Amino acid sequence: MSTYNTSEFRKGLKVQIDVNHFIMIEFQFVKPGKVQDLYK
Repeated sequence: MSTYNTSEFRKGLKVQIDVNHFIMIEFQFVKPGKVQDLYK
């Protein structure tokens, strides 16, 4: 089993959580002013 950091997210990434399979179709990196950066 491999693990991913949020910095490794990309469109088309395939992951398995428990028995379910998911493909990342989009993601968004947000860098708001004074708070921590985040990925949506």
